[in-house]
Amino acid sequence: MWFKFNDFTKYQNINLDDLHGFVLPHAGTEFTGDILSHTIRFKPTKKFNKIVILYYPSKKKENVKEDRKKYYHEYYVVWKTMLLALVWWNIKQPVEFVGVNILNEHIPNLDIDKTFFVISADFSHGLSLNNAIHIENCAAHALMQQELNHRCARVIDNSKTFKIFNREILNTQDWDFQWVGRTRSTGISNGVGYLSFLLREIPNVYKEHIDGYFITAYDNRMQQRECLGKIFSGESGKWTQRGENNFLKQVLHAAETTSRLTGGRGLGVPITNYTIAYLYREKYKQSFIRGWHGISYGSFYLPDVLLENTFNNGKWITSDDVLWPPENDFNISETLEKLKEKSGDNINNDNKKIILYRTKVLHEFI
Repeated sequence: MWFKFNDFTKYQNINLDDLHGFVLPHAGTEFTGDILSHTIRFKPTKKFNKIVILYYPSKKKENVKEDRKKYYHEYYVVWKTMLLALVWWNIKQPVEFVGVNILNEHIPNLDIDKTFFVISADFSHGLSLNNAIHIENCAAHALMQQELNHRCARVIDNSKTFKIFNREILNTQDWDFQWVGRTRSTGISNGVGYLSFLLREIPNVYKEHIDGYFITAYDNRMQQRECLGKIFSGESGKWTQRGENNFLKQVLHAAETTSRLTGGRGLGVPITNYTIAYLYREKYKQSFIRGWHGISYGSFYLPDVLLENTFNNGKWITSDDVLWPPENDFNISETLEKLKEKSGDNINNDNKKIILYRTKVLHEFI
């Protein structure tokens, strides 16, 4: 059965005034219900009257039947998920669904301000867990950096959908993809990877209060070469464009000359892209959300670090792991131990407190 409401969990909505779309997996909800639930907790506050679903069928004919109608599952699962989202978001106005089969249809002329976009996509198929994790991490960053001709982007099912969307929609807007979810089906050698993304406006650093930022430099292999950041506290600092520009130069220079994140390997590989993750400190007590929160505890992890390195249950992925565990409740204890190790166990009374940060991202070419 492709879709069951019982596979979903309703989370408290997180309202975003800059949200214009999702990337959602299209496999049966037995495997994707958790990541779909996690992603549709993010509610757009924009007023829209149309949801456009872009999908790439893997079958020659529709393979799902409901109420005497037939659908491709790549459309059906996402459509049913978004119907549920409209209910959970308490959307009262009529919303029209438009499916765009990338194989034989074009994106219609749209009032983009009144349209919410959803791209239907799965990721790697038939890989072992450790191979899948490595190549999907690369593919996630290739997608966000619009480097869809990169060899690791081949695991995106289907990268052609993103190429068309980027060319016809994304390149006309000040929007970026932000990675927020990851899970995987069962199976040792035949599992499927599921990742989800938000489609958000790029940060407006002149109008928003920023509590810090991290800059990550990538080479043309989509390998992270350096990641450094600044967190402001009290009167110790504040964001300025000049300060950010100078810090960017430092990060790019370090990526080219020392490449700390590769242990000095690959210095001859050109640096081609960078991401700035702007930090917004949670003002009130919040539960940690994997993929949404950066976390400070003596040291700091960006949300991507947790998506790249942890299971849904909070356990850090090792080379000995062969199966994705079924548990979805994130236990933060191992992450806190990792942060203590990263800081050299020099956590004093001033920074023993766990601090959570929301992030917004900007992806740039050099």
